[in-house]
Amino acid sequence: MHQQREGSVIPYLAHSQIVDLANEFLAEHHSGEIPIPIEDIVEVGLNIRIDLRDGLRERFGVDAFLSRRLDRIIVDREVFNHRRRYRFTLAHEIGHLILHKSVYQNALVNNVDDWIGISKYLSEPSNGWAEWQAYNFAGLVLVPTRHLLREAQDLITRKVAPHHFIKPDLPFWDRMATILADKFDVSSAVIKKRFDTDKEVSGILLELVRAHCAT
Repeated sequence: MHQQREGSVIPYLAHSQIVDLANEFLAEHHSGEIPIPIEDIVEVGLNIRIDLRDGLRERFGVDAFLSRRLDRIIVDREVFNHRRRYRFTLAHEIGHLILHKSVYQNALVNNVDDWIGISKYLSEPSNGWAEWQAYNFAGLVLVPTRHLLREAQDLITRKVAPHHFIKPDLPFWDRMATILADKFDVSSAVIKKRFDTDKEVSGILLELVRAHCAT
């Protein structure tokens, strides 16, 4: 049973727990190669319909939301037009589905007005906590750890890192993220966040870079 922070309706989840849930999700829905086919997983694997709406972000400041029945993801049409943001948005909403299902069902979210209502229903700290959890889940699903480590190691051992990156004026992790973003079909910010949160992976890569530079 998950603990809850005091005054929060969102269960406390350690990062390791989110990692486990993301890995379980991938094991069930996609154990193959990258990029992760998140749209197919949503529509075919989970049987969730994706509806596009105009002006969600402009009017309400949201990219997407889950219906109360959890059978639809309503997405801002402008977000849909930006592929990588759209892919991350879908994974983010699936994060809410996996991590916060009971909260969304109990809050009766079924349209934009209801979504705004749940934002008020959840206290500000709770809402931020829910978003942090869903963001991390989305990153773990779209950038699985084993693939991240494999692709990053490949860059280094092929003598692409650290001084042969495409933009040598950028810091090391930024340069690596810029290249890996294309592999995973996500933004470079998502890759950088994965490096920030997965200290084991970043530690392994740093040791590999040091060894590579010493040869």
